[in-house]
Amino acid sequence: MKNLYNTKITAEEAWEIARKITRDEVLGGFSNEELSEIFGTMYPDEIFSRYTPEEAKAKIVEWEKGLAIHKDPAEVMESWRVVLKDFMKSSRV
Repeated sequence: MKNLYNTKITAEEAWEIARKITRDEVLGGFSNEELSEIFGTMYPDEIFSRYTPEEAKAKIVEWEKGLAIHKDPAEVMESWRVVLKDFMKSSRV
């Protein structure tokens, strides 16, 4: 198995990772909870200062592997319901 931390990534991959870290969850980004699970912080500036793009990708890959094993589909659906409710509330302003 190759070491994911030493695997070079393309500019496009790095850009996509940056988008997922900084975008709102309803726009395809990670939630604050997910950022904390993956990186130990929910603040993008801390993530960018602590990790290289390769390290960030490796952390995301490790986290995604854990999701496949541990996430209950009902839990995932409920989390999206909460996100959608919050989005709907915020759009009524």
